[in-house]
Amino acid sequence: MLCIIFELIKDIYPNGGSNPDNFTYFNSKLVYTVGEGMHGREPWISDGSKGGTFIPSGALLKSVSI
Repeated sequence: MLCIIFELIKDIYPNGGSNPDNFTYFNSKLVYTVGEGMHGREPWISDGSKGGTFIPSGALLKSVSI
């Protein structure tokens, strides 16, 4: 049996919900999308730490596009 536990490590949008979705594990990191209502859905990357949770730059996105 697989049990997955999610824990808040960084409050991306403290004034509202971020509605995380589309979780994928890639290159030892969690890649997912966040939609806060104003900018649409944006990708985020996390290594599981507060400092390692960030929105990637355009250059990083271009280097891993499929």
